[in-house]
Amino acid sequence: MAQLNATVIGDAIDQGNNCYTITQNLEFQAGGVWYNNPIDFDEDFTILYQNNFGALDANGADGMALVFKDNPSTELGNAGGGVGYEGISPSLVIEFDTYQNGDLGDPFFDHISIMRNGSPNHNSGASNLSGPIQASATSVNIEDGDTHEIKIEWDATTNIISVFFDCELRLTLNQDVKNAIFSGDDSVFFGFVGSTGGLTNIHEVCFNSV
Repeated sequence: MAQLNATVIGDAIDQGNNCYTITQNLEFQAGGVWYNNPIDFDEDFTILYQNNFGALDANGADGMALVFKDNPSTELGNAGGGVGYEGISPSLVIEFDTYQNGDLGDPFFDHISIMRNGSPNHNSGASNLSGPIQASATSVNIEDGDTHEIKIEWDATTNIISVFFDCELRLTLNQDVKNAIFSGDDSVFFGFVGSTGGLTNIHEVCFNSV
């Protein structure tokens, strides 16, 4: 792929070297970084990056997400339980949620789920495509101050998207994403978003490759 062109939005800060602070450890932050390089779901791809979800566990919130959408414009969704993506539609969202919002059907553990069209509600069968599953294979908590390796694989032949967390396969979805969500669009764009609410954490992402 050609040189990746990134644009930050909201409270995000460019640290250099393809690393970004998505939110500082402050209340009601929302930030993101978007890339204007198109992805075609007719072709296989792998996205590699690292996330740091901060070091506040019981009083930490809210998480980050990788969002695919149908245009290259920078966009932010709602903060707090919206994890910075709520309201972005049409979209395919890989959510890494670190706070239990009971009204959204969140489990007690930090979790990964695959959502569509900007809804963080796990109680919605139309929006919750896969998961939620415990993010880490070894711990209920990922707000541990450590950097976590994330890999997203798309197999265009089988229409399977796979989510790896710290080298462990955690979640898959089998769906014709291109047609089911993006109406056959050849050019889909991606970015990383995240948020805090009344509880906080620093959120950081370092992007490796696609």
